[in-house]
Parts: sequence; C-alpha cells; structure tokens
Amino acid sequence: AREAIDKRKPSSTLSPIVAASIGPYAAFLADGSEYNGRYEAEAGAIKAFHQDRWTVLADSGPDIMACETIPNGMEAELLLDILEADGQRWAWLSFCCGDGGHLWDGTPIEEVAALCDRASRVAAVGVNCTAPRLVPSLIHKIRSTTDLPIIAYPNSGENYDAPTRSWRGSGESWMNAIKASICAGATIVGGCCRIGPDRIRRLRDWVDSEEWKTL
Repeated sequence: AREAIDKRKPSSTLSPIVAASIGPYAAFLADGSEYNGRYEAEAGAIKAFHQDRWTVLADSGPDIMACETIPNGMEAELLLDILEADGQRWAWLSFCCGDGGHLWDGTPIEEVAALCDRASRVAAVGVNCTAPRLVPSLIHKIRSTTDLPIIAYPNSGENYDAPTRSWRGSGESWMNAIKASICAGATIVGGCCRIGPDRIRRLRDWVDSEEWKTL
C-alpha cells in the first residue's frame, strides 16, 4: 500500500493513508455470523483472537487501525480495550447492522457510538457492510451521540444467505445512500462488498466536482 501511494503521488494536499483492517471474529468462523452477530465463543477467546492480529498488523506500520464490519457490541468493547492498552495507534470503528438502529446482535448503535466517543484514540465511528437503505438512519443516530467524524461505506444491498454462502436479491442505490449519509452527518464515505473500482471512481469524480456542497 505504501508503494502504491509513492508511485502515484496525489495532486491534492491530502495524502492517502494506509489502514490495517481488523475484521470481525465472525469472519474467522466463515459461517456468515457477521450478518447475525451471534457469537458462542467467550469474551477471552475473542479478545485473544483480535490481540494476536492487532500486534502483527500494528507492527507493519499502518497510519490507522480499521476495526470494521463489527456486528456485536461485546466485540466492540473488546477492541476498544485493545486500542486503549496499545496507547500509540489510532483506530476507527465501523459497525455492521441489520436494521436502522442496531448492530446485528441487537446492540443499539447509540450505545457503541457512546463507547467510541469516550475512548481516547478513536478517530472516527460509523457503519459499513450494511444495506444502503439503512445507513442514513444509523448515521443520524450516531451523530446524535458523538461529535467524532462519521464514516459510511455501505455494501451494494443484497442479502447474505448463510446456508448457501451466496448473495440474494437485487442491489440498491448505493450512490443515493452515500448522498443521504452525507446529509445525515457522514464526512468519510466509500463502498464495501460488491462496490468495485468503477463506482468508487464515480464517487471520487462526484466529490471532486464539489456537488456535495449543494446537498
């Protein structure tokens, strides 16, 4: 990632940053539980899982730790514990949600946003890997809880079918959700599952046009 940035020097004064992705414990299980938030493992096992990866990734020298696609409130607390104990790095926390107000495990989004607000080294909080239609409501609720920068990078909107490990249904209007999320208070936006380079390029062009200032 560093080499890619060095090869393509940005023309603006804002330089890209390198984020090390810390995904959910659920992804290790490979059973789709990031889309229901149900963990049978004890807190100690989940924390040890994240601590091992955190140590390896932190030593690689990222600018920020991206704790993302988190579907479970307890997992958020464990990651914040690791972040606070680290004491050197910054992180963003981004949650995976099943409706317009809760993580997949049922934890209210305001509850985890408040935890992030009280943490000393959280740079941003938000939502990712979530259906586009749900994201603006979640952003509103986060904004009512914290003044931290808010990040939003929804997926394309299909539903994940865990038994078949496939995506069902048609995609939704991702770009409209991005615009609505900005109106709701998001300041960092992008795309998650099945949002490819072409759509990210169109988003970049739209941002560069400064049309977002008229929303």
